[in-house]
Amino acid sequence: LARSTVFIDRARKQETIDASTKKHIALYDRVICPEDHASAISYPFHHNVVCSGKVHGFKPEKALLRQQVREFFGVHPAQDLVYVSSGGGGDIHSEASIANWVKAVRQISENALVVIGYGPLYKGKMNYSDRLSIPFTGTNINKYFSGFDFAISAAGYNTFEELKAAKVPTLFFSLEKGMDDQLYRIKKLRDQGMCGLGSVENAYKHLKDFLADKGKISEMLNKAPLSQGCAKAAKSLLETALSKKSIFIPQEYIEKTYAQFINQRQLAATTLRAEVTAA
Repeated sequence: LARSTVFIDRARKQETIDASTKKHIALYDRVICPEDHASAISYPFHHNVVCSGKVHGFKPEKALLRQQVREFFGVHPAQDLVYVSSGGGGDIHSEASIANWVKAVRQISENALVVIGYGPLYKGKMNYSDRLSIPFTGTNINKYFSGFDFAISAAGYNTFEELKAAKVPTLFFSLEKGMDDQLYRIKKLRDQGMCGLGSVENAYKHLKDFLADKGKISEMLNKAPLSQGCAKAAKSLLETALSKKSIFIPQEYIEKTYAQFINQRQLAATTLRAEVTAA
């Protein structure tokens, strides 16, 4: 049996947290919420909540440099490299959404090279006939993010945070999900000047408006610090385990390792951004 229990869950719509949910989550020793304090409004009822900050899978130390990405996809010097995605791809409208956004890109930039992230849940048709579109079905797309000029994407938590961490100016659109409030997520970042908000129904207009503001969005993204939520969450997990004395790891060792990881990742992020900015 577990000696310590931790529940990890991001902020969710308030109406999805009923009495039964509260009762079961209350059984855990700690809740780790991968949000900032302002967003973690879902768990005021638990006595031991840690807000780790945003957690994402973008690793600057493993990301390719901008020129490496452009060589990998065969991008010409005067060509834009664009990422289009509907997130995990499980939404029933994913195929139509992707088609509309690619069409809008073509109306504005006929020569742009579009990489389409179909996502592991995508069940629609994939377009292999367009010489200026590259279907991508892998799970490691984020290591190429630093080479994209801009992105258009649904605002699921993982893709949203990875694009933001990689400093990719992105036009986000929201999908209706049961517990996840994508529109709220986009509006909060847009109000900070760090993304655009669009809709599939007005794809061309919203893309055109976004591109007019892309320079300002990039500037704001570059000023934002890299979220280190994954390190803080891992640290919190270790501290929870130590609280029951089931294992022994000196607290000072945890603090030292945590600080080293933060410094190494920040250095890698700074180096990556310097290369992208210079380009």
